[in-house]
Amino acid sequence: MDLGQKPSSTRPAPHSDGDKRPSWPWLLGLVALGVVVAVLAGGESTRTRSLSSPPAPAAETVAPLHDTDLEGQWITWKGDDLARTYRVGGYSLTVAPTVDREGLPAAQLKIIAPDGAALDHQTSGSSWANLIFMVVQMDAADPTRQLIVADYSGGAHCCTEVTVFERRDGRWNRSELGSWDGDVPATPKDLDNDGRKEMVFVDQAFLYAFASYAESAAPPVIKQVHQGKISTLSTERAFRPTYAAYLEEVRPDCLAGSNGACAAFVATAARLGQLDAAWSLMLGAYDQASDWNLPKACRIRTQDACPPEAELTFATYPEALQWFLGKNAYASPVYIEPLNAAGPSFECGAARTAGEQSVCTVPALAMQDRMLAMAYTRASALSRDRQALRVSQRAFLSSRNNLADPAALSALYQNRIELLLAVD
Repeated sequence: MDLGQKPSSTRPAPHSDGDKRPSWPWLLGLVALGVVVAVLAGGESTRTRSLSSPPAPAAETVAPLHDTDLEGQWITWKGDDLARTYRVGGYSLTVAPTVDREGLPAAQLKIIAPDGAALDHQTSGSSWANLIFMVVQMDAADPTRQLIVADYSGGAHCCTEVTVFERRDGRWNRSELGSWDGDVPATPKDLDNDGRKEMVFVDQAFLYAFASYAESAAPPVIKQVHQGKISTLSTERAFRPTYAAYLEEVRPDCLAGSNGACAAFVATAARLGQLDAAWSLMLGAYDQASDWNLPKACRIRTQDACPPEAELTFATYPEALQWFLGKNAYASPVYIEPLNAAGPSFECGAARTAGEQSVCTVPALAMQDRMLAMAYTRASALSRDRQALRVSQRAFLSSRNNLADPAALSALYQNRIELLLAVD
């Protein structure tokens, strides 16, 4: 019954004043008062339970975040995609389209590490926004995961900026691996079975050096990022199998006469200690009729572009290739006569023998020494038996060092120069 409603016409008439039983209005008041007290008592009892007892479990619990993609695999976000969040290896990675300061398309990457620390990274603007990334455990003995981000600029042959991020000891490490040809770098692998993964790139100095891009080949370059430090491991013996495999890969193209392939072939052989054998093979295979512009040496030391008057143009492909390998640390540097040279090919401050001291003090002998150094460089490039050539050169130097007479030295030099120039 609604206590606020008037009594109906069917309710019994009230008793007379002589009747000791309570009247209906008074009784209804008592009932209403009891209901209010009961409600208040019940509410107080409920609030007390909520403070003294654990809350009842929620009807639904939030599920833990799970990875949406696999570790150790490249994930591609295309520039025309909408913003998207990926979860890999404990990282939360949100990629969204944006523009750079010049209004070019770019990608905005928000990185949240497993410890909750956030970092923003924006790619450089280009004709399109594209982002490729991977979360990987680079060191099997270290649980920390690394995030590799590859920002591809687009275009026919270029280029991908590769950056490695990791969260370590409460701080972010950012390792810039540079700009590399192609769109997707090689997946990190443990090449030497030491528990740490390496990344294989290519030596871009070889691209366009001796042939067009399509005909160029480039030796492997091996890099490793460990605890925020970048190491280049290309010369370590542990990676000989990687070079041996590439040597066999590029050999057929060199034998077919590709100058681009032959350059990579002999460079890779040099990493394996097989330069002389590869050089002899190259001399019988390279395309002598190629009209490709060969690399030029500079006869002065400069960090800027070489002045035209200081450039040295090589007469043959082997001579240019030999200099190129020395310049890029695949072989010993070869002698290039400096512009306006006056002394011999060696440093006179290190002259110890009678013959060396005579060459340093007689200008005509110094000039002959420079001529001999250039002749030897040429002969070394054209010789099919480089080992025998080195043996004969050491014999000449031994004879020279034991002579002090300028006339005798001059005759010795002249004879050796003629022998070297006869190599073709």
